[in-house]
Amino acid sequence: MGASDASSWYADADGDGYGDATSTTAACTAPTGYVSDATDCDDSDSSVHPEAEERCNDLDDDCDGEADEGLESTW
Repeated sequence: MGASDASSWYADADGDGYGDATSTTAACTAPTGYVSDATDCDDSDSSVHPEAEERCNDLDDDCDGEADEGLESTW
């Protein structure tokens, strides 16, 4: 496999299996701490990733661009 066959890998600092699109490297196999998925919206918090359940906490827990959607209550 030549250098032209290298894949892009994304740093997964929080270890949740989703990487940071702004922190990338190219290699033939995934370096330690890197993954092929670049969809983590907060790589400093392992509870925040595209498959996370949305919680009422003013954060976008599931990386869909909205915080607390469907959880708001009127008081």
